[in-house]
Amino acid sequence: MAIFSIGHDIVENNRIASLIGKYDSQFINKVLSAHEQEIYATKTDKVRFLAKRFAAKEAFAKACGIGLRDPILMPGISISNDPSGKPYFVLDDSILHYLDNLGVDSWHLSISDEVSLSSAFVVLEKKA
Repeated sequence: MAIFSIGHDIVENNRIASLIGKYDSQFINKVLSAHEQEIYATKTDKVRFLAKRFAAKEAFAKACGIGLRDPILMPGISISNDPSGKPYFVLDDSILHYLDNLGVDSWHLSISDEVSLSSAFVVLEKKA
């Protein structure tokens, strides 16, 4: 494996809170996959949940090199957690096809947050 690219994003949680307040479900639908929306509904700290996912998806889009445009759209990028809590991406078929065409066959995600900030780092690896 060889590193194809990296992406990083950091977001102020208050900015996400403002966007939720201003656009509510319109913003949530633009950022979260259907599966993530189900989880979001159960969260007590909705702002931090959404902020971490926003940062992760922005970092992923940066690593892809084209930003957030077709086929790299936020609702097609879902983030889940393994039993130990480690986050990982679940990608829709159009994104998987795009990555395959680039020769990318694995990806890694790290998410961090504090009271006021959320951050994510993504590494895409290419077939050797």
